[in-house]
Order: sequence, then structure tokens, then C-alpha cells
Amino acid sequence: MKKRVILAVTIMLLLTLPLLVILSTSNPPIIFLNSPYNNPNVNSKSYIGNGDQLNALLYITNNYNSAPNATNTTSNIYIPCPEGWKIVWANLSFSNIIAPNTTIIPNNDTDNASFVLSSRYAMSFRLTNNAYLDNISVLLTTTYTDARTNFYVYNATNSSGRPEPYYPIASRTGVAIAQGTRWNNISFSHILLNISRTYDNTFFIGVERNYRSQYWRAVNYSTSPFLGYGYVYQYIYGVWAYLPHYDCKLKVNVSASTTPDPESAKPSEIGLTINGSTVQDIDKGSGEWIDSTASFGTNGYIFYDVNSTWMSTVSFSYVWNVTYGKDTIADTNFVVISGSDAFWNVTVNATGNDAFPLTSYGINHINITGMPVNWEGPSSMAYNMTGGSWIALDSYPPDTISFPASNGTWIVNCTSPNHEPGIGFEVGGVQVDNATLDDVLNVTVNFYTPVGGTVNLSIYDPSQTLNYTAEKNIALCTSTWFTWNISNNATSPGSYNVTLSSKYGFMVGYNETTLEIVPLINTALDITSFPSNVVYPNNASVILYYHDETGQGIEGAFITAYDGTKKLDIQWDDKNDGIYNVTINFGADFGDHQVYLTASKRFYASSSSDPISINYAPTYFIVINPQYIALIGLMYNAMMEQNKGLTSYLLIGVVVGSLVAATVVADRLRRKREVPIKALASLENIIVDHILSGVTLWVFDFIKMDQDVGLLSGFMSAVKSFLDEMKEGDLRKLETERRTFIREDGEFLTATCIASINTGQEEEWIRQRLHKFLFDAEQQHRNKLENWIGNVKPFKASFMEILASVIDLDKAEKLRMERISKMQRDRESFKAELINLNSQLKNLSQQFKAGEISEEEFEARKTEIQLKQESVQSHYDETELLLSRVPLTSKVKQARTATKKSGKYAKQTKERAERPHNRQKRRVRRKTSKIANSPHRGKPKKQEK
Repeated sequence: MKKRVILAVTIMLLLTLPLLVILSTSNPPIIFLNSPYNNPNVNSKSYIGNGDQLNALLYITNNYNSAPNATNTTSNIYIPCPEGWKIVWANLSFSNIIAPNTTIIPNNDTDNASFVLSSRYAMSFRLTNNAYLDNISVLLTTTYTDARTNFYVYNATNSSGRPEPYYPIASRTGVAIAQGTRWNNISFSHILLNISRTYDNTFFIGVERNYRSQYWRAVNYSTSPFLGYGYVYQYIYGVWAYLPHYDCKLKVNVSASTTPDPESAKPSEIGLTINGSTVQDIDKGSGEWIDSTASFGTNGYIFYDVNSTWMSTVSFSYVWNVTYGKDTIADTNFVVISGSDAFWNVTVNATGNDAFPLTSYGINHINITGMPVNWEGPSSMAYNMTGGSWIALDSYPPDTISFPASNGTWIVNCTSPNHEPGIGFEVGGVQVDNATLDDVLNVTVNFYTPVGGTVNLSIYDPSQTLNYTAEKNIALCTSTWFTWNISNNATSPGSYNVTLSSKYGFMVGYNETTLEIVPLINTALDITSFPSNVVYPNNASVILYYHDETGQGIEGAFITAYDGTKKLDIQWDDKNDGIYNVTINFGADFGDHQVYLTASKRFYASSSSDPISINYAPTYFIVINPQYIALIGLMYNAMMEQNKGLTSYLLIGVVVGSLVAATVVADRLRRKREVPIKALASLENIIVDHILSGVTLWVFDFIKMDQDVGLLSGFMSAVKSFLDEMKEGDLRKLETERRTFIREDGEFLTATCIASINTGQEEEWIRQRLHKFLFDAEQQHRNKLENWIGNVKPFKASFMEILASVIDLDKAEKLRMERISKMQRDRESFKAELINLNSQLKNLSQQFKAGEISEEEFEARKTEIQLKQESVQSHYDETELLLSRVPLTSKVKQARTATKKSGKYAKQTKERAERPHNRQKRRVRRKTSKIANSPHRGKPKKQEK
């Protein structure tokens, strides 16, 4: 099955790529990819390019010499190495290892002192590694022919950092001594001196008289240049006493090996090393050293440093077998077909200066490493382009690719997965199968595994001309997307070819699909009815019909309205079949309005209506009856006839002044009526705190239309810092960029209202409601508030009833819905404007890269767009934050129902509070009356800040 897939891929490549194919009757074809650039090929639905480089090693094995070379530890071992190459593996075999017997002489100066051997004396000697003691020589003087002496061998212990005789490990007693002053030789039976069992590699020879008088010759130093340590044993105290200025005359002869022929040693017995690495034992006098550390040659040779811990020069013979290596690279290039695996060439150049050296021995190889684990080898052969020969691979991907090779350019074919399974399209976060010229399209691609590096998008129009291209550098991720504003590049509908190609090292991907850009359906927008005159506070209701050119109504459209260039505040109701009831809110913008509306929907062309004229008038206006105008005219004429000009002017001024005053009064009445609406529409939260404890008792959210102390989480918790700041500074008003905090204090309670920015009149209206709320709440709950124990439940229902009696919750709900609807429209408008600004920045960047604008113009325009972008983003975030507080279902209906049910109870409660049943009640009422009439209700008035 695998062979069939490989064959299919090969055939496809032969049909779709300009490839050079070399065929052999006995071998599979090698495919050469002849594109040096990363380049999608839309005609063949493929992507050709260069991958990263792999590591490659040219190496020559079985390079050896069979003739032994003799040397010693005072010289280096040197092995020939071709220039530019290195030895990556070496095997050195050693034979005839000779470590000569060694005599250790602590000092050899002329003797000038003697020790009488009335006691036991000891002299030290030091080794560099383990050795075997064969004999010693000491310089003794005696006048007797039958003198005898005892000899001892000690290991050492640490005495304040100085070696000291410790324990006898061998002895010879009663040894006959030659008469006169002579060197006396004493043999020992090949005693092991193990340096790991003594201090500082030091041992001692002890000498003691056995019979007749004897003297041990020594060197007496006035200072301390001594070469060893001399001691005398004090029998009385049982300790060794240090002799700091004496070196006794001593010679010690040692050998390296424990077996016969002591000068022939194992490498371990003499610490034989090469470049600091131990030579392994094979047998007595032979060893082996194998090392895979790369060594680089100099002047055609590689030198190895040979050392030994033995006390004299060690000689040996050696032969060598080495592997030469040379680092190089393996170039890779690939082709990946949409919906199929990626096909790779791995090429190693072994020609020219990178060729194998001409040698009469050794076998040449090429070793390629660094392939990803998901690579496979579609062929078991490597092909020599230079010599036209085939070589079987010794190992295959994903392991090392290795094969015997000669000089030439070698190619091996491999495959890897295509990391792009498919392409998707989205418009406004919704998956789509086609698009229009007006769409902002998201082109998405998913990867099988996390991919980084460069991803390229290319879109070709129906004539296969490159229409749009984009590049993105991504970190490791499993998906990415490109945004294409189709109208910026495409001009006509049709079938567009969309390709996505990616490369990240050896992870490549390519996919291709088609996108149908369909033409927009022609439409028209008709206004079927509208009012010519509208009186405040009514809104204008306009009926629209949005339809295609066949007259079929279009549902689900987006409606906008404009007064000239000014966008109007509207709501619309989709009545289906293309009919829309649009409500226009002119606010306080009185006068004539030239209005036109637009409708748009995806796949349909946008349409605008003909302009209509709507006169928006205030509720209060002065109508001067024509008969009064005639009367004023008669009065004026009569006065002119009597030549009473001044009087006439005064009279006319009084009349005109009355008309102006009436107009001012009407404007004030209009404003008076507008203030409650604007104030009520600006309300966001009311927070009621207990003054003594500082605890929040109740919260009402006009955005959620819900009450709960728990609402203080999230947005409201951030507000608490402002409330605390107001309390600490005794502030009754605090303004931020988009909020106004208004506080009113009672005797037990503080009420803080959070509203959008408002005027002084609106603020006063809010304060009056807060004042009334606090008065009623404290009247109902005086006892509980004076002795509050932490329970907030008793206040929840009654505070809601009091709030309903202070403000019109039905009107608040209506204003809230209008505000939410406006915020939703604003959010979509801000979102569309952000997309447009992003597109402007991108187009500006492309113009700068293309050299169409200067750097100064680019920076200036970019700063202007970014400042506007920041402003729009701020408004969008603010709108999104407020809308996030809107619940899925409003609880205001439940709250109003509960208020209506308890209305009778609230009325009775209020009557009972106001009716003086007894003296205590009257005192309460008098006190309450004083509080109500006081600016701070019983508390000292603080300066308003």
C-alpha cells in the first residue's frame, strides 16, 4: 500500500512539476526539485521551496597501520590526517609495555653525620603510584665483623600534616652488616606498597641495632632543605620523635608488576593514559584505547599525548585504526501538494574541496542526521548524480541516513506530513461557503501539530492573476487566520483560488481551495409612510419597504438614518417581508430635519431612500391670534397719528417683551419637563450604606434593573474606592471621565447615586429623590437602624417599595431599554469603525512599504489613525462593559409586581407613621420634621466640595 501511495505521488509530481527524472530499469526514479525559492504553483496546486539544512558527515572507516610503532611516555603518538578532516573515532592497540624498575633516593649528598643505633630510626620515601618493594640499601658504619641489624617497612599516618611512621608492613631482623662504612643491600620478597593505604603516598624504612655498635650515616642540614622525613623512636614514651634537620642515607628499589618479569606491566599498574583518558588492560604488557572524541589535525597529523604515573619513562609499541570525518551540510528542498504528503530531496555535495581524499585504504561513507521523527524514506537507495550510480542505504529516516559513497553529488528522497489539513472562511465570526465584494473575510487554517514560522496567503482571481497576498509570522500554534477586505482588491464576482502555504524548519504545509465571490442582489428602499410634524416628546415613526428588483421583500436588514451627515438615534422593528417600522428619536434637536434612511444585508446591495422632511417641535409654544396682531397694529397707528412716538415704542416694547417672556417661560417649561427624563435616563446605581458601621445595606442597579447587596461584586466593587474617598473627604459630589457620584446623607443612612455625566438641574432632581428616599427609609426603620445587628434582609423589600414611590420605575425601564438598544447599535458601529481603522493602518503600511508615501507622511497619518483608534476603542470598551451588566431576562417586572402588591401596605405604613397616636409618636414626628427641614437633617452642615 505504501509503495502505491509513493508511486501515485511520484506520478502526480511528474505531471505537475518541471522535474528532472532519471530512470533506471532496476531502481526507483529519483525526483529532482528544481526551484530554489519558496513559491506556490497555482497551476499544479503545489508549493515548492527550500527547507532548513541538515547535518552531514563525510567519513572514512578502516584506516589502520599494521606495523607497530615504538615510542615512550616522553614522546607523543602521531597519526596522519588529511587536511580539513578530523579523526572522529580512534582505536590504538598497545604491546610490549615496559616500566623499568626504579630506585628512589631521598638524598644523595655526602654524609656528614651519624646516628648511633641505640634506638630505632626511620627515613621516608615517596611513590607516585603502587609499586612492589624488592630491596633497599642503607649506608651504615660498624667496627665489628659480626654486627647485626634489624630492618622494617612502615606505612605512614598524618601527624599535623606531616607523614609519620605508623605500622610495620614488613621486616628483616638479624641481618649481618659489613665492617666499615658501606652500603648494605637488604632484599625483600616483592612487597606491595599500596599508596591508598598510607598517608601522602609516603612509606618509611626503619633501622635498629640487633648486635654490636652501629651507626646510620645522615646529612645534617642547618636549615630545612631536606628531601624526606627522619624520625627516632623513643621507647620510654612509646612515640616517634621528628628529626627536622636530618636525612638518613637510603636507596629504595621498586618494580611495577606483581608477576615475574617485573618490568613488563599492565597499563593500569602504571597509570597509562592518552589525552587524560585511561588505557584499558588487555594482558601483561598490552592494552587498548578507544575514543570517539573528535580530534582535529595540524599539518597533516593528529597528536595524542601519552602519560604514565610510573616513576620513570615507560616504553611501548602501538598500532592504530581510525575513522576520519569531515562536517558538511545536506541541503533540502521540497514540494508539497494540496491534500498530500510533502516530498523532499536531501542533497549532499561531495565534490571539489568537499570531496573524499584519494586514499588507498578505507571505506567512504556519508552520514545525514537531524531529520524530524515524522519523516519517512520512500526509497531505500541513494543516487549519485555525478556518477549515475545507485547505493543501498544502511539506515533510513527518521533515524540517521547512512550509505557508502564515492565522490559526487548524492540525493536521497524522503516524505513528511502536510501540516495543513484545510482552509476555512468566516464573516463576522460565522463560517461561510462564499462571499461578496463587500465582505471582510477571515481566511483560517488549522495545523495538525503546533507550527511556527512563516505562513503565506495568496488569492488569485478567475484569470489566475495574483489578486491578494499576505504573510504572517507566528509562534507555535495550531491555527491562524488572515483578514481580507475583499473590496480593497477584488472588483468582480467569480471563482477565486485561495492558497495557504507555511514553512517552519522541516514542517511544511500547503492547501488550496476555491472561494466563490457572488454578485450582490440589486435592491431598493421605499418609504411608505412618515409624519411631517412631530411634537416633543413623541418620536417619529417611519415605515420602510426593503426589496429586491423583483419586488420580493428582504428580511433581517440593518437600518440606519441620517439627517444630512449626522447619524440619528433610531430603533426598528422587523415586520418581516421587507417591512420595517423605524422609530427616530430627535432628542432635543427641534426644527426641520431632512432625513434619509439606508438598509443593508449580506448578499444584498445597500440602498438609500429618498429624503423626507420632518418638523420636530417642542410641546410649549406661543400662538398669537391674528386679531391680537391687528389690535397691536391699530394701537401703533393711533399713537403715530397723535405723535406720541415714545409712548408707542414703550407700548410695543411691552407687548414684544411679553411675547419674549412667554417664549422664555415656554422654554423653561420645556426644560423642566426634559430634566426628569434625562436625569432618570442617566441613572446607573443607587448604593445605600449604614453610616455607623460603613456596611452596604442595599444596592439597586438600573442597568440590570435588579436589587441585591451581592451586586457589589465585579463593576461595583471597583466603585467602592470612590465611595470611600467621598466619605473621607466629606464630598457630596465626585466626577470622573464618564461617571458622576452624587451623595446625600441622612441621620443613619447615606445614599450614593452613580449616573452618567449630567447637568446641575439633573443633579438637583436626583438629590431631591435621594433626600426623599432617605427620609422615608429612616422613618420606617428607625429602631432597626439605631440598633442594627448586621441583617440586611429586612431592608430589601421596603427599600424597593420606597424607591418605586420616589421614581417612576416603568419610565426607568423604558428609558433603560432605549439606552441598551442605543448602546448595542453604538457597539456595532464602534466595532465596524475599529475594523475600518485597522484596514486603514494595514493599507497605509502597504503604501509605505511600496514606496508610495514618505516616512514622514506615513508616521503622521499612522499617529492620526491610532489616536482615533484609541478613542473609538475606549468608547467600545465602555459600551461593552455596560452591556455585560445587562441580564438575559430583566427582573424589573418582578420588582414592580412586588411593589404593586405591597402598595396598600406601604400606604398604611406611611399613614401610621404620620398619624400622632400618642405622645411618643408626636415626639418622633417633631424630631422628624426638624430633620426634614434641616439642610443636613440634624447634622452640622459641612462645606460642599
